[in-house]
Order: sequence, then C-alpha cells, then structure tokens
Amino acid sequence: MKMIKTLSLTLLLVCSANLFAQTPAQKAEMQKAMEKAQREYDSIMNTPAMKEAEAKNKKFAEQLAKEKKAKATEKKTSITSEDTSKKILTSKGTGTKFENWTYGEAEVVLFGLGRYRNSVGATKTIGLVKSDGSFTFDLPEKVNTHAGTVAGGRWINCTPGIESSNQKWSNPGAGMIDPSVRIMKNGEELGIIWWASSNVVIDGWSTASDYHDIPGHRMDLVYVSAPSNTEAVCKIERGRSSGKDFDLYKKINVQFKKGWNLVKTTYEGERVFVDWGGGENNKHNYYKDEKITAVQDLSSDTKWFFYPAYPY
Repeated sequence: MKMIKTLSLTLLLVCSANLFAQTPAQKAEMQKAMEKAQREYDSIMNTPAMKEAEAKNKKFAEQLAKEKKAKATEKKTSITSEDTSKKILTSKGTGTKFENWTYGEAEVVLFGLGRYRNSVGATKTIGLVKSDGSFTFDLPEKVNTHAGTVAGGRWINCTPGIESSNQKWSNPGAGMIDPSVRIMKNGEELGIIWWASSNVVIDGWSTASDYHDIPGHRMDLVYVSAPSNTEAVCKIERGRSSGKDFDLYKKINVQFKKGWNLVKTTYEGERVFVDWGGGENNKHNYYKDEKITAVQDLSSDTKWFFYPAYPY
C-alpha cells in the first residue's frame, strides 16, 4: 500500500512537472518519466496480491450496500407497521370511550396553559384513560389567561388588513386562553384530542386556511376570564389577482360565558365553485359562509377523535 501511494505521488509530480516544462526536449523527458511511472504503477496493480485485495474491496462494498438496503427496508417496514397500528380513533357519538384503544392506561393532560410552551405550569393532568379506552377528566375551575384576550383570540376575530369588518367586543379585555387536550403516558405524548362531526373536517384544511370538503363542524376549547360578546361579518375577498373574483364570509356570533367555552365552526350551505386552472386538484367548492359561535356543550353529532402523535 505504501508503494502504491509513492507511485501515485510520483505520477502526480511528473504530470505537474510536465505542465511546466518549457522546451521540447524537457517535455520529451517528462513524457518518458511519466510513461515509466505509469508502467511501474500498472505492474504493481496487476500482481495477484493486488488483484486479490481489489476483489476483497469490491466484495466488501457489495456487502455494505446489501446491509444498507436491508436496514432501509427494515426501517420502512417498522414505520408501516407502526402506522397501521396507530390509526385515528373515534368515539361512538359523544360517548367518552375510544374504540380499539391499545395504549393501556394513560393521562389526560391540558397543554398550553403557560405564557410560553416550556413555562412552569404549562401543562396540567386533568383525567385518566383506562385500558379499555374509556376516559374521564375534569377541567380546572380557573386558569391564568396571561396576556391573552378575546379581542386577540384565534378563530373568533376577523383578520386585520385581510378581512374587512367593523367587529367590536362588549368586553375586549376579557382574558382568553385556548389550551389543547392531549394524552400522555410515562412522560411521552401519545396524541391529541379533537372534537368534530367528522375527522374530514379536521383534516380538510388547505395551506390558505380554506375548507372545501364535506359539510360539518369542529370545536375548539377556550377559557374566558369574564363574559364577552361579539357579532361580526368578516368579508374575505378572493381571486382578485387572478381575475376569478369571489367573496367568502366569516359570520361570527359569539357570546362567551365566564369559564370554559367551546368555539364551534360550522361549514354548510351554499358553495362557490372555482377552477384555478392547472388540473383537477385546483378545482374547489368553497363554502360561502363559515359560521362561528360559542357553546358550552358538545352537539349531538359531535365525536371525539384521538390523533396519535406523528408519525401515525
């Protein structure tokens, strides 16, 4: 191996010198030296020992490639198996039991109670999931809303500068926080709970926050520190830049009570069909109206959905 390195270096030096040779005689001498070094290199590489070493290296590389491919296949199979066993689980109606629960006992935890994600007190255990999938929990009577207010809350306000309206709140400074409900076991997150008439409503959002799938509703949990009401119609102008002008409306009629509320977003009624061009994937039926209200109880057609932590 040392001899090979020496000959390789010799070839490199000879080639370099050949580049800088000035006279024809010098170039001829350099050419002879380069040919001699190449012959010596070839004679070494063609020996039985070197051919055997080359064959071993080739065999090793092939074995390494096979092992890498096998590991990739094994990993893919493992992920697929995990995905198959960790599907979205659904309750029967509004009943608090997930069918086909396979995670054993676990805790129901409120996430997002702190000012920041990792703040002390950002999570709170509020209940238990039994091994059969049935669960119970009790929401705390009071939580800290920190700097959050209804006037700045998600889902319940027109977007400034984008959606035109003259929205006002009866008590804009009322505190508000919107934690999520998750399932934990041994300090690890198993998944998150959603409320909706169908999981399609949960999954059917586009990157533009549009929903254009089956009719239905979803619900989001919020805590409000004091009563506050608002009523507004947010006008959303779409398609102006592409010449496909149409308007959508977010109709808000929210009457919050002090304590825990559910924000209900409903999609139903008239739709607006738009062909943006570029194939079937760019043809959509948009709900003309998105209705937002506040309720204290789940609707009779609302189901509980458990979404496993990714990947699922």
